[in-house]
Amino acid sequence: MVQLPNVLPVRMKENIKIVTAGAGSGKTYRLATEVLRAIQQQEARPEGILLTTFTRKAAAELEERVRVRLLEQGAWEEAQRIRQAWIGTIDSVCLRVIQEYAFEAGQSPEIAVFGAGEDLIEFNRALSDSVTDEELEQLDSLSQSLSIQDWYDRNRDWRAIVKDVADAARANRIAVEKLQEFTEKSIDGYLRLLRKPVASATKLDKELLDQLNSACSALEKNFSSGLDTTQKTQQCLQAIRRLRGRLTFNGALPWADWASLSKLDAGAKSASAIQGLNGAAARHCEHPRLHVEIRNFTELIFKLASASLSCYQERKKLAGLLDFMDLEELCLTLLDFDPVRDSMKERLDLVLVDEFQDTSPIQLELFLKLASLTKNSIWVGDQKQSIFEFRGADPMLMQSVLDAIKSSDRLPKCFRSRPQLIQLVNKTFESVFHKQEITADIKLEPDRPEILKTPALESWLLRTKSIDADVQAIARRISEILADAEKHPVIDRRSGAKRSITRADICVLARNNDTCVKLADAIGACGLAVELARPGLIACPEVLLALAGLRLLLNPTDTIGAAQLTFLHNATEMELESWLLPRLEEVARYDLARAEGKTIDGYISWGNDPALKRVVDRQRDYGSLSPLEILHQAMDLTGVRDRCVDWGEPSRRLANLEKLAALTHEYQQLVQARGEASSITGLLTHLYRMANDSEDAQAMGGADAVTVSTYHRAKGLEWHMVVLYQLNEEPKNWLFEPSVESSKAFSFEKPLEGRWIRYWPWPYANHRKGVFLDAAVQNTQEYAAALRRAENEEIRLLYVGMTRARDYLVFAARKGNHKWLDQLTDKNNIKTFSLPQDEAATDHGFRVVSLEETEPLPSTGQSVTWFAGADSRIERPPKAIYCSNLIVADDVVNLVSASPERIMERVPIVGNPDMNDLGNAVHAFMCCDCDGLSANDKEAITHDLLVAHGVSASLRAADLVSIHGKFMAYVRNRWPGAKIRREWPLSFKIGSLELHGAADLVVETPTGHVIIDHKTFPGGEGALLEKAKSFAGQLVAYRTALEKATNIPVLSTWIHFPVSGYWVNVAVNASPETFLERCISADGIRNC
Repeated sequence: MVQLPNVLPVRMKENIKIVTAGAGSGKTYRLATEVLRAIQQQEARPEGILLTTFTRKAAAELEERVRVRLLEQGAWEEAQRIRQAWIGTIDSVCLRVIQEYAFEAGQSPEIAVFGAGEDLIEFNRALSDSVTDEELEQLDSLSQSLSIQDWYDRNRDWRAIVKDVADAARANRIAVEKLQEFTEKSIDGYLRLLRKPVASATKLDKELLDQLNSACSALEKNFSSGLDTTQKTQQCLQAIRRLRGRLTFNGALPWADWASLSKLDAGAKSASAIQGLNGAAARHCEHPRLHVEIRNFTELIFKLASASLSCYQERKKLAGLLDFMDLEELCLTLLDFDPVRDSMKERLDLVLVDEFQDTSPIQLELFLKLASLTKNSIWVGDQKQSIFEFRGADPMLMQSVLDAIKSSDRLPKCFRSRPQLIQLVNKTFESVFHKQEITADIKLEPDRPEILKTPALESWLLRTKSIDADVQAIARRISEILADAEKHPVIDRRSGAKRSITRADICVLARNNDTCVKLADAIGACGLAVELARPGLIACPEVLLALAGLRLLLNPTDTIGAAQLTFLHNATEMELESWLLPRLEEVARYDLARAEGKTIDGYISWGNDPALKRVVDRQRDYGSLSPLEILHQAMDLTGVRDRCVDWGEPSRRLANLEKLAALTHEYQQLVQARGEASSITGLLTHLYRMANDSEDAQAMGGADAVTVSTYHRAKGLEWHMVVLYQLNEEPKNWLFEPSVESSKAFSFEKPLEGRWIRYWPWPYANHRKGVFLDAAVQNTQEYAAALRRAENEEIRLLYVGMTRARDYLVFAARKGNHKWLDQLTDKNNIKTFSLPQDEAATDHGFRVVSLEETEPLPSTGQSVTWFAGADSRIERPPKAIYCSNLIVADDVVNLVSASPERIMERVPIVGNPDMNDLGNAVHAFMCCDCDGLSANDKEAITHDLLVAHGVSASLRAADLVSIHGKFMAYVRNRWPGAKIRREWPLSFKIGSLELHGAADLVVETPTGHVIIDHKTFPGGEGALLEKAKSFAGQLVAYRTALEKATNIPVLSTWIHFPVSGYWVNVAVNASPETFLERCISADGIRNC
């Protein structure tokens, strides 16, 4: 939060007008009106207007509204001249200013700006150039010890932290030389939170190991004597064994493991046996190694941020490229030049700023400079909708400007929502926002009359136990509403007439993208069209067909393109089998003829497909055509637009084709600005890279479909019915993220003065509570400020969600599970809103609907395959089944849990080997009993296996020997004295079926068996978890067979991933028989 003294120059106070515009209050109409009025009263020339918006869509809408209203009034000339105004997003307006004054900026007018995602790629290259091998090894080691990647999601690591620090420095105009100063400031603040380190690290490590041994012996004694056989104590014993093995093997434990041991709990009868262990682990905050690692990691982060930022700037300069931050920085620099300022004063008549509440300090500095150059400036926004603080926006800037100017205009009415909804929002948020020092009157008066008689507010009580069950219950309720649409009438936003609700009128909001995907799949399973902003444009059938035509225009012998084109062009009339076999025979004949040296006339005919013939027979003289023009030819030749109609949902599919064309246009602009030539090959490479990086978002707005969106993405939009889901979220304190602090009071003259970057790493992974650092930090000013910011942003985000609805607002939550709503309190901590969840109650005008948990919906398979007929085949379970062919059924996948452990470093794989061949080679050696062999003999065996499987170029024999050795050492350290059984054959009957298999490794311990299976899968931790879960059926089968044969319990089952360095404990929360019965179904058997 900033504190802004009233130092705004008098002239600026006079020519800046602030307009506060609540949700649905007609902000866009007001902006268009201000522009129209200024032109009509000759206060501004059309070309003398500068207007910045948050999105390109908003800019286009505003410009069009002004043009239409000018045309309606007969102002033909002004309607044409408005196209010369500077209207666009902040980056596009900055670009136009720089292009206008390129000479003064020392830039070419042909400015090249990075395309989507390319700035991150270039920064990562700069980072790779800046880090040494020694630093890389040190960072990886420190990241593992401090559990850096476990604190973030699976796509973030120390590289993302470096990028965050670098971005924060640029966004706040902080020189790279200053980062070293911030390093020491961050470290000093952090180390003050920890206890003074003891003299001997070895003593603390030995004390922990001694306590692990003591606790392990005590718990084993209690278990074997029958004193304590509770599941809680068994789990505690397993954890102690696991961490003792890791400590013995590696010589040290990550700090997250110390935290885990300090909180470890056993059954009541064994509680005293682990008290010493809890105490020893709790002393980790005194460990000298923790202090050293915090210092070293923080120093490396800031050092690399400085080095990579300098390298990144140099790489951009050499390539002649700019990114979005450069545009703001360069524009600010330009506005300090007197010739530019003089020219801008003559050019500008009116400056308008839309969505001012999402302004960052550097943008405020830019807007203030622009305001000083023009006669009038109008800034429109709403502090209550500032939800992008994580992007650098400061929600209190607008309030500070209001306090300084001491006058503002307020839009008093809401044109969007029913009176019932407006009254709820007014009553709920008025006193809540006063806590955030938002002093303006937030109440809005309804403009719409209350025509509808149905309740505007609904509470959907979810009587469910999981997210999967939640989304399916919500989907079914939406389906029921649409099946009886007359019971939910709406007032059409355009005609004002009363009508029944439709699919496109409904939106479900969730907190994260993963849940959005689950919601979309569940809604799709109910037979409803659904719209979700998600990647996958390049994989859509209509785009695949267009690109297949493009590939064939480039190369008529492209067999993959030909296969895609012929199948997709006829996809509504054939199935996979009837198409594939003749095509394979045709390819075989073609290849045989070429091998025999026969003369080949033309290309493979692919069944004389007419669309293919049109494409391959096309004359190829494309020297004067752009890739976009060639793409349109490919669309015409393949008849893809007709296919869009045949396949259904034509508006959505055609919108995807338009999106493909737009991406092609962006590619052309990018390479042109770089001074390079565009080409079909370059375009295809660009598009496939976007798809690989999940940046190929599908088109939105082209379908009559239920919308699913995150709360953030819903800002600025509206629907007739809005369903709010995931209401049990709590604010996340971002204290342990790179954060921009300020050592000086904010001022208009120097809005960025005194800013510095603090970074404190969190070393406990997902342990948020009950650890020393959590308690130590809670009394600091930094913690209080970070928590307050997080809580305030959560309230603003909830306000955005609750103001998207026109006619119906729905709250979907389980009984009492709505912690987000519970944050709505006034200054006296009294709740301003309580969600009714009693079906018999009628207070607050709510209709309470109970949604019961029912049978799982079938999966929709939202990802589209161009072999659409493949799913129509029905497989019947054989009488004898291999355990490795069992697949976890969709309705029991939520019963599977997986816990990863990293036991060694990842081993690199060179090239793109066949993973089946590589897996067979690795598996063969991992199952060898070669403990008595010499290192040379082991390497010779490994080399022969890799050569025999054709993968010797992809994995070194020495690496595979190392994997085997480290793995076996780890197993023996974890289960000392245990017997090792390799490739143990297992079989048993379940009903009339026989299950057969062989467990790769069975460890016989005094208290039971441990089953381990090897899988060569190269994915990261997140992907490994899902992969491991998919083998739950196989592991449960092994467990069942082994327990039936030996009458000895299986303690745990594991999947070992040799290449990735992980193994994963896989557990199933269900009876083995029930679980296997679900896996042994038509859909639960892998094809052999």
